[in-house]
Amino acid sequence: MDAIITSLAFAFLTLFASPAEAGSPFELGSIRSANPMSDANEWETEGIIRRIEKERSMITITHEEIPGYMRKMTMPFWIEDPKLFEGLEVDDEVSFRFRRGDKGKHFIIRISKKPKRSSK
Repeated sequence: MDAIITSLAFAFLTLFASPAEAGSPFELGSIRSANPMSDANEWETEGIIRRIEKERSMITITHEEIPGYMRKMTMPFWIEDPKLFEGLEVDDEVSFRFRRGDKGKHFIIRISKKPKRSSK
């Protein structure tokens, strides 16, 4: 009887142990980047610039879904380095990398315009 209980307990723990307990890199309560080579608080995505507010150090972008972190949406991003605004205009398609900061703010680390599509 003890062997059956021990076997059932082992089976239960094996099947229902959290991924963190099973040796997976996933940690409960954490959010990981869609890019496995990046920092856990940084992500890369693409989007379209909707508003630029240099005086507030903010840019609003409609971005693609970020798997495992955020659905597709339009949201503000803060920019700490004013040089990142250079050459950007509303309606530009961009690729960018951002990090999650304090109080739910997201800060753009790197941003670049995507090549314009030719209209043939």
